[in-house]
Amino acid sequence: MSIETGLILASGQGKRMGSLANFYPKCLLLIYDRPILYNILTHFENLGVKDTYIVINYQKELIKSYCYDVRADFKQKIKFVEQNDFSGSASAVGLLKEVIDAPFITVLGDDCTFTKSLIGFVHDFYTTNAIVLEAIVKEDNMDVIKSTCCILMDEKNLITKIVEKPANPESNLRGCGVYIFDPKIFPYIESTKIRGVERVITDTISLIVDEKKAYGKILDGINININNCDDLLVANKLYKKYREEL
Repeated sequence: MSIETGLILASGQGKRMGSLANFYPKCLLLIYDRPILYNILTHFENLGVKDTYIVINYQKELIKSYCYDVRADFKQKIKFVEQNDFSGSASAVGLLKEVIDAPFITVLGDDCTFTKSLIGFVHDFYTTNAIVLEAIVKEDNMDVIKSTCCILMDEKNLITKIVEKPANPESNLRGCGVYIFDPKIFPYIESTKIRGVERVITDTISLIVDEKKAYGKILDGINININNCDDLLVANKLYKKYREEL
């Protein structure tokens, strides 16, 4: 089985990037010699994705222009969906409700995953009854988990608990911004409570955890979520170190 549809969430403002955010959306920040977005599109290409939707808002014209410039590098068709407000990651996914009718891979636009392939990730999705399969890494730095997402899983890789920005992490498993969703997720998004003005994808996944249809997959590779300039520096150093192996 394969995944033919990809979704990239790239509508955020990236306020924690400081002055960099005045010039670029996070998905266009460079990891060594290419933007984060190029890395994500490359993963999709290697998986055989045919149609990629990019949810945009902040600095949207820069994202469109960049995709136009690199269109010859990819066979996948790139389409844009505008999120006219900053109503959260789950709401961004929900914009595709009337468009997507098969399982789709979703990646946050500030997610850097360095791995040879995500083929195993797709395979694991189709061997379960999952509504969501989330990529996971073992994280040595508890401070990183405190600022991101903590996961608990059982022996069958069923997610038993997911907590965003936990004060006291219960495991060293960190959730990444890489997911495969079944279209059955859309009703759960509509049922997700609004936090402030946002529907957050972690809250949506928590609803699916309660029904035992959320699974995790330990990534074979390196993952960094670019929240701030320090994360960007670390990602560049790691990519430079390991790029010959990727």
